[in-house]
Amino acid sequence: MQCLSTVQVGRYLAAAALTVGVIAPSAAQADINIVGSTHGQAYQGVANPVAGQAAASIPLSLCDAGGPTPERYQNLANITDLTDPTILIPAGNIVVWRCTRGGVPNFLFRYTGGFSAMAYNNVKAALGSPQSNFTSIVPGGTGCVAVAGNPKTDPGTGKQYNSFQNCSQKELVPANFATSDTKGTAFQPTMCDQSGTCAQTILDTGVTSFPITATAFSVIVGNGVQKCDPNTKAAAGKISLTRIQAEAIYTGTVSSWNQLGYCVYPVQPLNPPDASLGAGAGDMSPIGTPFNPGIDQSIVTCSRPVDAGTRINYDAIFQKDVRQISTGTIGPPFTGDINYLAPTVSDGLACVQGRSAAPASNANMNAITYNRADEAASPVAFGLGNVGRMRGGYPVAMDGVQPSNFTAPAVLSNPSDAERAASQKEFRCGRYIFWADWVGIQRNTPDANQALWNQYVAGIATLLPKTQIGYFHARNLRQPGQPVNTEMFVQKADTKGPITVNPGDHPACY
Repeated sequence: MQCLSTVQVGRYLAAAALTVGVIAPSAAQADINIVGSTHGQAYQGVANPVAGQAAASIPLSLCDAGGPTPERYQNLANITDLTDPTILIPAGNIVVWRCTRGGVPNFLFRYTGGFSAMAYNNVKAALGSPQSNFTSIVPGGTGCVAVAGNPKTDPGTGKQYNSFQNCSQKELVPANFATSDTKGTAFQPTMCDQSGTCAQTILDTGVTSFPITATAFSVIVGNGVQKCDPNTKAAAGKISLTRIQAEAIYTGTVSSWNQLGYCVYPVQPLNPPDASLGAGAGDMSPIGTPFNPGIDQSIVTCSRPVDAGTRINYDAIFQKDVRQISTGTIGPPFTGDINYLAPTVSDGLACVQGRSAAPASNANMNAITYNRADEAASPVAFGLGNVGRMRGGYPVAMDGVQPSNFTAPAVLSNPSDAERAASQKEFRCGRYIFWADWVGIQRNTPDANQALWNQYVAGIATLLPKTQIGYFHARNLRQPGQPVNTEMFVQKADTKGPITVNPGDHPACY
């Protein structure tokens, strides 16, 4: 998740206190309300799973077996956040499960994904206070429609549920727990974005944060960007970057791909076609394609807001010495400028490959962005509904290594331990720098749902290989008072490092 500036915090708290909306009971049926980063949506199941999909719903595993069929609800696209009317919430960012638990019907599990900083602040506030409230949806309320083909079967757990979407009736609920893409201390006042907002450090005062998974991220460029043959300037394949080069790009020191010895080439029609992408998106031209000096060689930079954990992770690791450029256009659309602010994960991808659905945007095949490694994977390789939403670009090797081999497992819904280990080797072993711990956040004061939260977090670690992103992310569970459960061979002292090697021999890293 993300951090807020002083102005944003004031506006957010005031809005939370004054918003007219339904405030749900804080303890009815021992419901549990979690607010966090969009990463966490991967653990809440999917509205309409497809054959072969690797997607395990952790909340579904909390429901009684043999009871009424559990129900999953998700929000309509672009509904307005009750605590900040400037925020439009994409479809599926809000998930509510309703089922029988412990013999008690109508147990509700709520998860809203958005900005890490906001989530931190929700849990740092007293439970039940206006400042602890976040936006959720009313299960079975206005707008909810059944997904065709109910009941659905969750591919990871094998359990059935009835799925509903397009829910538009909102309510405010108090946050019991939260998640974030990074520790709050990674947010620094030197991190500022195009909105004029700067981050603020968030200390673990009154709360405890702890790692759940190790999350790999990728730097991504558009499919127009390739190496140039030094003699002919013909296209020569995918590029690589160093940390210093990435820093120079996002400070504006380097503004043309030619300055790095790379070139921009025309792209070819996507094969197979993809009507969801924007005008101008395409596949890479073949190696040997002649250089065309009439094609724009400038670098288009796409960044994220400073309340997003992805941005904070990028700045902490790549911009540790120099600030990222903070001028440019807030999109979408992402047209007519060379530096953009992309508010959401989906927008960050659309800044490169465009998007045909509203808010529509043309593609920028000479652009660069950053996102989670699972988002950087190609849906052609991993299949509809699995990880990967990147067709118009590709993940770039950083300092010679990738966070994943981006090779799909033989069985998408059940990758083997060996396949996961091979895919994640470089970042598990500390040779890849762009990763951070996805953390859980809990109040230091007792919560009636602590045991259920513990069970939910442990379930993520257990079922991670069967989730949508488990092929790219590693267990790194270090829950307070519980045994360590990790797949990592290294640790980071903080988000930016240094990286330290765990004790013992690690032959898997040889």
